[in-house]
Order: sequence, then C-alpha cells, then structure tokens
Amino acid sequence: MDAQGGYKFGHGLQLIVSASNLNDEEFGFYNGSRQYPIQREFYHPTYLFGLRWVPTR
Repeated sequence: MDAQGGYKFGHGLQLIVSASNLNDEEFGFYNGSRQYPIQREFYHPTYLFGLRWVPTR
C-alpha cells in the first residue's frame, strides 16, 4: 500500500509527502504456485518529505 499527498501554503510553497510499502509486503514472482518463487524482494516502508517552491508572478 502506497500513499502520497501535498499541501499548498501560498506564495508558491508546497509540502510534499509520500510513503511506499506501508504494509511491509514482500515483492515477488512465482511460477504456477506460490511454493515455486522465481524472484523475491524484501523492502521496508519508505517515507519521503519535501518542500517545493515555484515562484509566482
């Protein structure tokens, strides 16, 4: 599960928030049945916070 959002403060300033893999699921492929995985990858939840400024006229 992923989520993202943002908030505009005014004068061109924005807050950006993003989160990936919130439920800490593994990523993988399997051939025919889940007991025969081809590829499995494990990632932890990742969070991103940022500010963006776009000059206004």
